[in-house]
Amino acid sequence: MKKTSNNLGPSLLALTQSVPPRIFLDVLDAVDEGEKRQLVAVPEPDEGEVVFRARALVQLGGLSREALLPIENRCIRLRDLADGKGPTSLEMVAAKRLSNSQKAVFDQQADDLCKCCWMYVNDRRAFDDAESFNDLRRYRENGKMYNVCEVDLETAVSIDAGTIPVETLAERITEVLDTGVPCTISTLDLPATATHPVSVLVVIRHGGRLSSVAAHQNDGAKRQIYFRPSHEATLIYTPSTRVIEVCSQAHLVRQQVADTFATEVLGHNVSAKPLDWKSYDLTRFRKSFILDLPELGMAAITAARVIEADSRLSNWRQKLSLKVTFDDDIEAVAKRYLNGGQVFRHAGVSKVSIAIRYNLPGGKTKSLNITVTGWAGCNLRSVLDPVAQDIGYALLEHWGMMARLQPLSPDEQGHLMPLLIELYDHSNDDVTGKWLLDRGVAPRRLVEAGLLRRRERHDIILIDDDDQEVEIGPGAKLADVSLTTRHGEVLGPHDATEFEVYAIEREYLEELVVRQFRPLIKGIRPDRLDQNLLFLGLTECVGVRTPVYLARRLDSLEVLEKLNGLLWKRSGLGAGLVFCSGERVLSQIGSNIVMPVSEVLENDESAARLSIPAIANFHRTRRRATVSGLAVVLERYQHSAVLRIGEKATTLVGRQQITLIERLVRAHELDRPSVLTKELVDGMSISSPSQAFNRERWTSEIVGAFIEKVGKRDGWRLAVPIPSAVTSV
Repeated sequence: MKKTSNNLGPSLLALTQSVPPRIFLDVLDAVDEGEKRQLVAVPEPDEGEVVFRARALVQLGGLSREALLPIENRCIRLRDLADGKGPTSLEMVAAKRLSNSQKAVFDQQADDLCKCCWMYVNDRRAFDDAESFNDLRRYRENGKMYNVCEVDLETAVSIDAGTIPVETLAERITEVLDTGVPCTISTLDLPATATHPVSVLVVIRHGGRLSSVAAHQNDGAKRQIYFRPSHEATLIYTPSTRVIEVCSQAHLVRQQVADTFATEVLGHNVSAKPLDWKSYDLTRFRKSFILDLPELGMAAITAARVIEADSRLSNWRQKLSLKVTFDDDIEAVAKRYLNGGQVFRHAGVSKVSIAIRYNLPGGKTKSLNITVTGWAGCNLRSVLDPVAQDIGYALLEHWGMMARLQPLSPDEQGHLMPLLIELYDHSNDDVTGKWLLDRGVAPRRLVEAGLLRRRERHDIILIDDDDQEVEIGPGAKLADVSLTTRHGEVLGPHDATEFEVYAIEREYLEELVVRQFRPLIKGIRPDRLDQNLLFLGLTECVGVRTPVYLARRLDSLEVLEKLNGLLWKRSGLGAGLVFCSGERVLSQIGSNIVMPVSEVLENDESAARLSIPAIANFHRTRRRATVSGLAVVLERYQHSAVLRIGEKATTLVGRQQITLIERLVRAHELDRPSVLTKELVDGMSISSPSQAFNRERWTSEIVGAFIEKVGKRDGWRLAVPIPSAVTSV
């Protein structure tokens, strides 16, 4: 018998060795539409399981890894749904979707993995719904793709999966998401569990942005394949608590889906009463469990103590829990028994319970327990007393544990557009409070809008005087901090916001930035060409159909050179516009004009918006400069340059490229016929001009178009067809 190949992935190998042969054959035979069916001569299981598995391993192992990839991906999905909370998700969907006879067969399967396989083979739509439901349950612990909001309904609305107007809701969501293709909706009633009341599940499958990939053909040719990726938004509505949970990769999609569901299904007026989005932040407990007692007008808070704290260690399957009585000091207990409380400082807190005692005006002492779990879990939703609810939320806001997400209005987006563009261009994924305050923006508003997330506060900084270290500690007021030098000198109170560090929610920020270009491009469909470059579409505002791009990080030489190559490959679309943030680092990239957003904004009293006339004028001016009769123009910037020869232009990045072209331009000015290779590369770590560029760019863009060889040994010169003037800028 042949030796088993190593081409089998771990999931395919696991299924081959664990599930019954007949089910395994069914999984191999089940392929998605458009997927190539692999002709695998796997034997029938008549000779017994042991022989079957051995022969199956050998025969599957004879296929290439490329051929086995679709099967391996299928097996990954099956094993993933059979793990953790997946089986309960599958059971809930099976109980609602399968007929009595199907459910009986489903229940007869040997284990959870076999049930997943059976569902995948016999009811793919139900399997997909179970996957979506399981993903939402998983992302309840991941604020990046999950949000919770409350609907302030004037009258209670009792709904179930059967009462949801699926067709109307699908039409409305298709219109709101503006994807160009219809979405599909699946609904399911979720029974009550030990931790969640009766709910209804809504799965929205919608198309994403049209994208493309260069496919290599069998004859070696390259062909561009266009496709529209499938995305999902999963929503759970709980009528008893009037809470909407929504999971999606895009923050804006989460907002739009929740708003549309509230409007179309619950009859809620979102314009009059926006949904109440909340997120919770437990990072303050990395440093201390001590809570101050604020003065609230609605009640007198007499005591507030943390009585329980959980920490997830290396992963979400490992949990450390510390619980004390109301009379104990949890911080002292942690310091005594948990290595000085270091575990909470390093791993963080995933759940906290707070016991509160308060007095209402003229009333007796009452108690309230608040439990916050992760990003979106809080027991205050189930507290029946509305006064106690208000007190609890007010305390969480005061302690910095809760933020009400309030999306930016269109006017706010316009007003903050210059900052949003600058933030989008920011090189790091986090930003300090001082960076924002220096630009006249309060970080709290961006946190409320979901664009920033508070991450931490600096402990030590360097001050400008002599670069000495300064320790940051708590100030006399909650909003202040004190700075203490290493010599013990106290520098006085400072605004604590300056030293806060905020994580940028890049996906949501990009969505808002791209939205600002809608007046310029009808039916905008962004296509990501690189993590620093988006193709926004075509515009006719400059008189001809012109491609429009949005770029970031053009101040980085590495990024600039990469984007220059990408844009040259797209030169068939014509000379386009590349919008960027900040000052113009160069005038042109590829064959495209670089257009700083700040130079084409139209400002009024309330907002800053893109000005179509300013864009057209900027484009006209730059094109006029390009063809102003100067056959050769070299524009120098700090780390880059643009060489123009007639209407042709190329971007130069780095010292070697710029120095080479400068020497050739100088020779051209002096009417020298050529520059010897040795002289041209003198002082550089290269022996030929081609080595200053990558091979593809040199052959497809530079040589022949901007630089040409003179004889075999005479050297190099600019590729200028006729003698003309030269201008260096």
